[in-house]
Amino acid sequence: MDNKFADRTTCSILTDYDKFINPKSKKTKNWTYDISQLHSLTGAHFTISIGGKNVDFNLTKTYKFNWLKNGDYWTALIRPE
Repeated sequence: MDNKFADRTTCSILTDYDKFINPKSKKTKNWTYDISQLHSLTGAHFTISIGGKNVDFNLTKTYKFNWLKNGDYWTALIRPE
């Protein structure tokens, strides 16, 4: 992420919401950026709403989403490529 605190980010994600990993459609507001299985997200500027407030952030690297299923849950460890 582009910020004044760090130049490298690692993110661990856990979800039981299968539609984020294997969506039928990507036309809703949840798809401001794509986190689906095997998608590569290339750096860009994003503005998203979290808790009713807009949050701006820049991704400056490319991230690939490789999800693994364990029981009812999906997990991914995301690092820059």
